[in-house]
Amino acid sequence: MDSIMTNNFAINFIILGDKKLRIPVLDPLEITEINIRSGPRQAGLSMDILDIKFDGLRDLVLEDTHFDFKENIFHLKFHSPRNTLTGRYNISGRLLLLPIFGSGLINVTMVGSALNYTVNFSVYEKNGSSYFKSSKHHTTFEPTKATIYLENLFNGDRLLGNQMNELLTENWRAVFKDLEPPIAGAIADTIGNVVNTVAFNVPLDKVFIGGIPQT
Repeated sequence: MDSIMTNNFAINFIILGDKKLRIPVLDPLEITEINIRSGPRQAGLSMDILDIKFDGLRDLVLEDTHFDFKENIFHLKFHSPRNTLTGRYNISGRLLLLPIFGSGLINVTMVGSALNYTVNFSVYEKNGSSYFKSSKHHTTFEPTKATIYLENLFNGDRLLGNQMNELLTENWRAVFKDLEPPIAGAIADTIGNVVNTVAFNVPLDKVFIGGIPQT
């Protein structure tokens, strides 16, 4: 069963924005702020990332889809070759058991990522046609490799900063456990808004090229 939401061309078209459907350009995806808090207050991590740009969504490749009209859920699985997160950061606390502090520019480059998007939806009638609206959505974002660079760590101490950045990249999987939930959450919120915008304007019989699946 093919649909405008299970077609790479259409998905890439949506990511590039559509003024008629009031869909903003999603590459780069702009995120106002990400806040990370982990561990106890006295020995944990506090990190804020501001003015974020998340690049690379235009190169998403749709690998799998699943629509379930009995449970009112659909799932999209993508492969993303390369993504870059840039912005401004403030960090303090402990990371990888080591003290860390600083503020400046951040660059996180992620390669070979699996992006899974799952949404619960409801179907309603409008003007004699069926439409759907998402009610709850969830995204996971799992790269196969990542590099992490924080500028101006330790008040600009280059030696300590370079050593910490090397350690962050060597242990990127452990670091990404803190980064992934807010990044994935921001992606999920943005995609959810776009899905609802498309769903509000396009009836289900237009979404599914071969007609609405019967279950």
